[in-house]
Amino acid sequence: MSPRGYTPAALYGFLSLMWFRKASALLKPADQVASARRWEGVRPLHMFAMVAALFVAVALRTVSAAPEPRFRVKPLDPSGPISYFITEAADGSRFRPGDQELAEWALQEWNRSANGALRFERVEQEDTALLRFVWLPWSEEGALGRMEPDTTSGRNSAAIIVRPDEAKFRPTVRREVRADPLLRDVVLYYVCLHEIGHALGLSHSDNPRDVMWPGNNGVTLAIYERYRHPLQTRDDIPRNSWLSHNDIARFNEIWAEQPPR
Repeated sequence: MSPRGYTPAALYGFLSLMWFRKASALLKPADQVASARRWEGVRPLHMFAMVAALFVAVALRTVSAAPEPRFRVKPLDPSGPISYFITEAADGSRFRPGDQELAEWALQEWNRSANGALRFERVEQEDTALLRFVWLPWSEEGALGRMEPDTTSGRNSAAIIVRPDEAKFRPTVRREVRADPLLRDVVLYYVCLHEIGHALGLSHSDNPRDVMWPGNNGVTLAIYERYRHPLQTRDDIPRNSWLSHNDIARFNEIWAEQPPR
């Protein structure tokens, strides 16, 4: 976005108007008459273009300024332990056995950061789980990760869909994963943390230091590399704190009024 929130279209209209006025002021009287005749048919089109550009700019500003709802969905039902189930991976998903561990580590980090407000409990029956992890093949219509709200026996529940095929990551990330396999785990752990956050009621953040930040058209390599940098081995993933102070503060804001467990 341009300075003061105006789009390039608005700047174009403003600068065009200033140029036109300045050029007219520099002409001699006789030249102004000749210029006026030459521009007689063009000026209306020029002015129309400027007005249209300003109109588009205002519309874009209005759309971009509209805030995302504070909380994306109602949080998971807090009336007891949050049961979870990790499904078998679908054929073609390119799931690896260690991906399940990433999901459980992500649950543990949210649990640690919640200071007792959360309690996740693994169950053996999928139809009783409030939170389900689903591993699917890549789809052009799907995202790397997605949270789908649901209900289970009348309680708020959610499915977290993860597509772990690193061959379909964005090109810059994919190239780096080939050279640094640990980065794949960083990406998927970030996705699990982010989607669990949605299941807990958090909307997207506008701060790139937050796990709940969605990125500009997706999370970029630079963000993943920031989380990758302190890691020496895969086992360091759960030893580091990934959730920001803002992620935790927003969680506390939602769950402060939830009934005690």
